[in-house]
Amino acid sequence: MGAQWSKLVGFFVFFAGIILVCIVFGGYSSLHRSEGRIASAQKVLLSSCQENINLLPELSETIQNKEYKEILAMIQKAARQNNSLIKNLMSHDTPMDMGQIKKLETAQNILIKNIANLFIQIDQSRNINNIELFKTIKQKIFLAQDNISMAKSRYNMEVEYFNVRTKIFPGFIIAKIFGFDKEKYFSFSRDSMPESSAVFKIKA
Repeated sequence: MGAQWSKLVGFFVFFAGIILVCIVFGGYSSLHRSEGRIASAQKVLLSSCQENINLLPELSETIQNKEYKEILAMIQKAARQNNSLIKNLMSHDTPMDMGQIKKLETAQNILIKNIANLFIQIDQSRNINNIELFKTIKQKIFLAQDNISMAKSRYNMEVEYFNVRTKIFPGFIIAKIFGFDKEKYFSFSRDSMPESSAVFKIKA
């Protein structure tokens, strides 16, 4: 009878061990995949920001009026700052840290607000040589801003999922064992990088 109990206990221990291994490696795989999705979302976000910057030379060529020279210079300066920051971030495979995200938020806000101010000035004065060409590039920039907003939302969603998984069982144990550190990922603040629909409230 004692031998039978020993076998039964051994079976349950073995079975429990298998379940534990499955939980641990299943959790590890899940967190690892989540890290990969964050990295992918980060690349999409940075690419979206870069695509917006790539439209600005076309915007400058479209607007030759001297009265917009000052605001165009401000846009070009902000674009250079963004371009330098984005290229630096894209040259590394590591996730953005808090300082880098804050710099990107600030640089994007400055650029977006300057572009919005230019559009408002043009909308008020209507003093532009080729209005149809301007409307075309403006719509391209609207679309680029929408793409940034969607990319930011995706990034935030992936970050939130990862951080939640590292706080609940068994994720917090697995994160501690395998060194998954939730502090290296930060979602963009809700008040940063305003949505195009909120910033560009001007006539088409």
